[in-house]
Parts: sequence; C-alpha cells; structure tokens
Amino acid sequence: MRLRCWNSVWLDGDFSPERGQVRQKLVPRPRHPRRPLVGWYAVEKTRQGERIALALYGEGDAIFFQAGKRRWPLQQPGLTFEYARLPDQRNSRFAVLEDGRVSWEIVYAHDVRAFFSVADPAYDAQEFENDHFLFFIATHAVKADWQAAALARWTTPEDTRQATRRSATG
Repeated sequence: MRLRCWNSVWLDGDFSPERGQVRQKLVPRPRHPRRPLVGWYAVEKTRQGERIALALYGEGDAIFFQAGKRRWPLQQPGLTFEYARLPDQRNSRFAVLEDGRVSWEIVYAHDVRAFFSVADPAYDAQEFENDHFLFFIATHAVKADWQAAALARWTTPEDTRQATRRSATG
C-alpha cells in the first residue's frame, strides 16, 4: 500500500504490512492535497542501528499502528502509547502498552532533529510534532475523535488503486 512520508512531501512509501517494510519513493513534485490518503509512515533507527518501519493506516473501518511486523488496531480496548524524550534530548523512547503492560518498545536516536530543535529559536511544539511521528501517535492516535476524523478522510488501499487507475486513463 502507498503511504505518505510523515515528514517529507518529497517521499512516499510502498508499505508491506506482511513484511513490515517500506520502500521509499521520491515524488517528482509535492503531492496534491486531494490525492487519496491511506495513511502515514516513518522510519526510525534504533540506538543499535536497526531501521524500523512504522506506519499508521486505515483498512476498512479500522486504523492500525504497525511497527515492523507487529500490528495493533487503534480501537483495541486497553491499547495506549507512551512517548518520552530521554534526558540527553538526542534519544526518545516509545512504547505500545496493552492493558498497562509494554508489548513493544523502541529507543531511537534523533541527533539531527535534536540539533535543529536547539539551533532554531523559533522551533515550537508544532515543529516537534512534525519531526516526531511517534510523539504524534502517542498524543493523538487513541483519541476517538481523531480516529473518526481520520477514517472520514482516509481511503482504503483498494480505493486508492481505483482512483489511480481512473486518473491514469483520463
């Protein structure tokens, strides 16, 4: 399925839920705002150097968060997320909790983003959210009103394929 890159209008990603991987593609020009949207992706690198594909996407009447091959429906009872910047400000921790117990977590480095957040005197909360996909997920994804708005706006992967075929044929 084709997902939009969280922090670049110049990238899209072909995300495979089965493999838990994304293949990034350069977009020749910025996306049109009305282009069909299935969801978003980001790739983070753990402190050990492993790259993890992360995705937030709609499928039917559900929204899923996926980290690698692990996947959670956002409507799952007892599902919550935690996000924290570590004291060094160059690393963050994100965790998926099911009924209060950590079922998956990542500690990831973001040296370049940390540098710009300190170097830019105008850097604010909106820019932080734009830089940190997992912070956005922890802050918004389990809210019922956000989920309803996303489902109303997002299309399914099948709808996207049909819209692409229609636009290609005229």
